[in-house]
Amino acid sequence: MTKGKYGVPLERSDCLALPRHPDSCTEEDFAEWLERHEGERLAVDLFSGAGGLSLGIERAGWTVAAGVDYNERALETHAANFSGLSLHMDLGNPENRDRLVGLLLNAKVDLVAGGPPCQPFSRAGRSKIRDLVRNHGRDPQDHRKQLWRAYLDVVTRVRPRAVLMENVPDMGLGDDFAVVRIIEEKLEDLGYATQLRLVDAWQYGVPQHRKRLILLARNDVERFDWPPMQEQFVSLRDAIFDLPKLNFKPRQRVGDRELSYREPKQLSSFARLMRQGAEIDVIHDHMTRRVREDD
Repeated sequence: MTKGKYGVPLERSDCLALPRHPDSCTEEDFAEWLERHEGERLAVDLFSGAGGLSLGIERAGWTVAAGVDYNERALETHAANFSGLSLHMDLGNPENRDRLVGLLLNAKVDLVAGGPPCQPFSRAGRSKIRDLVRNHGRDPQDHRKQLWRAYLDVVTRVRPRAVLMENVPDMGLGDDFAVVRIIEEKLEDLGYATQLRLVDAWQYGVPQHRKRLILLARNDVERFDWPPMQEQFVSLRDAIFDLPKLNFKPRQRVGDRELSYREPKQLSSFARLMRQGAEIDVIHDHMTRRVREDD
């Protein structure tokens, strides 16, 4: 716990130990895992983090064969929620990429997805990085800005049927669109049909105004359509109105790891979807950090 300029102690939540998914595997038994899942549409999630994109991939009908990330704590969450391989690896290292490609050549990878680190491209990320360089001795050269090259290198060598990359809009704005132009041209040279769009998440059922740059590519068709946008948006009330109210207490953390939950008489279709598979009368991790009086 540290106390900085913010005015209250900044703290991390308790470490929550999670058991691994019963069908998760290691590098050593990855080949056996592939045999058990022969015939399924396999996907690989690069820079997977805790698995947000992996979840979307699974819901769209793929099996996540591998999630790859450098953050070990995030991978613990990934390994708890997904079968297959949750691989700790710095993809910026060419030798590591060789190792990964060697593993994947034993599989028929249908989709390579991923979001190379976006902090160097995003406005908020650039502001934070400048502060770290100026006040905390951070290296001014942020090598994460080049990790899209690592992503493209893996795609080039694995040659999946489909490619999905997401990032912040500013990835497409810097250097006169150089990054996205290089990626598109390389994929098209390999025989992929590519499409690039700026997508606002609320138009696809997410209760948030959040723009993302999405690149899709396929080598099995000459053109393809995107899913239609939704006419009805999901509001913040739709998303969280059913959660128990927390009594604000200045400079104190409120809520708890486990609280009682009572479903309201009218539950939005979005909230009902989010509650699928959850315990009926319990809500988990409904808590907030300490905040100042003016928050």
